[in-house]
Amino acid sequence: MLIMKTPGAVLLLLWLGLLVGASESGDIDLLVQKYIRTELESENVESRLQAIVETTLLPFKQRRAVAFTAALQPPSGDKDGYGHIGPFSEEVTLIHQKVLTNVGEAYNNTSGVFTAPVSGVYFFTFTTYSWVKNKNIGVKLMKNNDEVLLIWENQDSGDNEDYASNSVVLELEVGDTVYMRLPEGFCVGASIRANIHTFSGFLL
Repeated sequence: MLIMKTPGAVLLLLWLGLLVGASESGDIDLLVQKYIRTELESENVESRLQAIVETTLLPFKQRRAVAFTAALQPPSGDKDGYGHIGPFSEEVTLIHQKVLTNVGEAYNNTSGVFTAPVSGVYFFTFTTYSWVKNKNIGVKLMKNNDEVLLIWENQDSGDNEDYASNSVVLELEVGDTVYMRLPEGFCVGASIRANIHTFSGFLL
């Protein structure tokens, strides 16, 4: 029988061995054990194992280590720490300054922008808060220059405190950006003390 001595063949045989281990027949399992012993006795086993780690395990770990949560804070607050952002005469990027988690350092709390460090499928979610009267409130979630989600409401005089949230799954390429925008003439609320207005994302 001809068996190719490659890292891929070793992994394939190990997988087959795990599957067959639950069956009554041990023939293939014995073959796997014998082949592993043969590979371990070969001269290049160390370099082969290193190649497997570098090409599969390490990139996988790096690809998974992307996650962040940040909270929006107002420029100033009342005695309880609450304050407003907006309204402004033009659309602005909301900068969630208070970082709670930033695994992979892909979120920038100076610009308010998340930049994808690796290509993949990402999940994003945000929660917004406001307690104004007779104002438009709402936020946008942006991918690069495109609007992906919008939450909007006109707060009347009888309904002056609201939370709203939304989520999305996005396929991103390296360098794609995701961030929150405050539309022109809109405002939102936030707190210096409590994390009531948040922006989060992670790689699936």
